[in-house]
Amino acid sequence: MERRDIPFGYIADEKVYLSAYMEFSDRQIGEVKESEEKTIQYFLDRFQHLVQKIDELEKAINESENKGSYLMKLLHMKESLGNYDGLGDYHPLFERLTVLEEDLNVAIAKNRERNSEIKTALLEELDQALAESDWREATDKVLDVKDRWIKTGNAKKEINAELDLSFQTKLTDFFDRKQVYFEDRRKAFDVRIQKCEDYINELKSLKPKKAEPGTIDRVREIQREWRNVGELPAREKRRLDKDLRYHTNYFFRRPDAPTGSFQSRGGFQGRSGPPARTMYGGGGRPQDGARPAYSARPNVMPSPEELESNLVRKVALIQEAETLADLGTRESVDELRKLQQIWKGIGMVPKERAKEVTEHFLILCDRGQERIFLENLAANKDPEYTKKNNREKTRFKMKLIRDLLVRDEQDLQTYQENLDRLNATKQAFDKMLHNKYLNQKRKVIVKRQLLQELKVSLDQI
Repeated sequence: MERRDIPFGYIADEKVYLSAYMEFSDRQIGEVKESEEKTIQYFLDRFQHLVQKIDELEKAINESENKGSYLMKLLHMKESLGNYDGLGDYHPLFERLTVLEEDLNVAIAKNRERNSEIKTALLEELDQALAESDWREATDKVLDVKDRWIKTGNAKKEINAELDLSFQTKLTDFFDRKQVYFEDRRKAFDVRIQKCEDYINELKSLKPKKAEPGTIDRVREIQREWRNVGELPAREKRRLDKDLRYHTNYFFRRPDAPTGSFQSRGGFQGRSGPPARTMYGGGGRPQDGARPAYSARPNVMPSPEELESNLVRKVALIQEAETLADLGTRESVDELRKLQQIWKGIGMVPKERAKEVTEHFLILCDRGQERIFLENLAANKDPEYTKKNNREKTRFKMKLIRDLLVRDEQDLQTYQENLDRLNATKQAFDKMLHNKYLNQKRKVIVKRQLLQELKVSLDQI
C-alpha cells in the first residue's frame, strides 16, 4: 500500500487519513476526488472552519451575561471534535474548550449562588403578596413574582428542587383558595340576584292591586328591604336598580301626570310640560278653545316657550327610556315602542338640541330591542344556553355580537362609500340612502355599547 504523508495525516489507496493524536487513533476522513492537492486543501479548509466556529463560541461566551446558557453547546462541540473530518492540530482545540468549560462551570456556580439568593427573596416576597386581603391586588403581585421567578435561572443543585417545590406549592394553594372564594362569591351573588328578582316579580303582581289597602305600604317595605340585600356585581346592580325604579314608579306616579313625569318618591320628576296629543294616547289639549296641533298649523312656527316645553317632555321620555333600555324584557320593549309613539306626537324642540336628543332617544330604543334580540339569538343558537352559568352566557353572547358587528360594520362602510360617491359626483341628495346610513350607524354604536357592557360584566363575574 503506497502511502503519502500530508500535513496532519496521510493518503493511502486514494483515501485521506487523519494521523493519531491524544487518545484517538488514525482515522479515515475522506477520499481523493479531483486531485490530491484539492482534496488536501478541502480538509485543511474544513479544519479552519472548525477553528472559526470555536472562536465565535468563545467570543459569544465572553460577551454574554448569561454564560451558563452556552455550556451544552460547548460540551456538544467538544464531544464532536473526535469525529470531525478535517486536517489540523486538534490538541490545542481540546485545550481551549476544556478551559472554557471550566470557566463556564465557575460562572454557573456563581450564578446559581446568586439565583439561590434571588429565589429565597422571591419566596419571602410571595409570602407578603399572599397575605394581601384584596384578591385583585394579591393576584397582581403574585403574578409579578411568578414572572420574575420564571426568568431566574436554577439555584444551587442541593436546594433547587426544594425551592421550586415550595414556590409551586404556595402558588397552587393561592389559586385554589382564590377559586373557592370567587365560586362562593358567585353563589352569594346568585342568591342575592334571585332575591331581587323575587322582589321585582312581587311588584309586578301588586300592580293590579294598586288601589287596595296595604299595597303602597308593601311597596315601601320592598324598597327598604332592597337596600339590605347586600353587594351585587356592578352591572347587575344597575340593571336591577333600574328595574326596581321602573316598577315602583308605577305606584307613585300622579294620576294626572303625563308619561315620563314622576313624583319625587321613587323616580325622576321633570318639569311639567304640555301632555302628548290625544292621537298618541297622551291626553291632548282640551278641544274647546285650544289651539290646533302643530301639524294642523303648517305655516305657524312654534313659539320658543312651546319648543322648550317640548324639549322638557322629550328629556323626560329619554330618562324613562334609559331605564327600559337595560331591562332586556319583552315588556320593556313594548313600553319603548309606546314611548316612540308618544315621542312622535310631541313636536319640535329647539333646533340646536334637536339632533342630540333624537339620536340619544333612538339609540336607547335600539339598545332595548337589540338586548332582547341578542338573548333570543343566543337561546336559538345553543339549546343548552339556559343551562349555562352567567360567565358562560356572557362569553357566548360576546362571540355572537362580535360576529354581528363584523357584518354591520361592513354594511356601514358600504353606505358610507355610496354617500361619498354621490357627494363626489354632485348628484342629488338621496334622503333614503342617508337615513339607511344613519340607521346602520346606530346599529353599530348600540352593538359596540353592548359588547363593552358584556366585557365589563365578564370582568366582574
